[in-house]
Amino acid sequence: MSQAFSGYGLFLKVGDGGTPTEIFTAIPEIQTVEFTGSKVDTVDVTHAQSPNRVREFIATLVDEGECSFTANFLPQDPIQQSLQAIKLSAALKNWQVVLPPVPGGTFSFLGIINSLDKNLDFTKEAKLTGKIKISGTVTFA
Repeated sequence: MSQAFSGYGLFLKVGDGGTPTEIFTAIPEIQTVEFTGSKVDTVDVTHAQSPNRVREFIATLVDEGECSFTANFLPQDPIQQSLQAIKLSAALKNWQVVLPPVPGGTFSFLGIINSLDKNLDFTKEAKLTGKIKISGTVTFA
């Protein structure tokens, strides 16, 4: 039997930075969350005696990429309104993507909102889209 699952019931949450206990608040009406752009940088270390005239590379830094999201745009919602202030502050925040109960688990990471857009097409529902640049490692528990 397949262990595939639907993202129905997931949450994207942003932390308030509180200590000793940080409180995470869900962004309402999230539709999609994507982790993209993760990569390992490499550098060419080929030299005049490289075997068989074939290029050689070594790994340098890891870039965890971005977390992109789409939600229904709710202009009066205080949580969605706070995202604009977070973006303008360029603040590094703690984020969580909480999976539905089955399979369960949480992706956690630090990130900076580097884009926040609204699509107000009159023939469709209003959308809020954003990208969070991940700083450091994404963990899963």
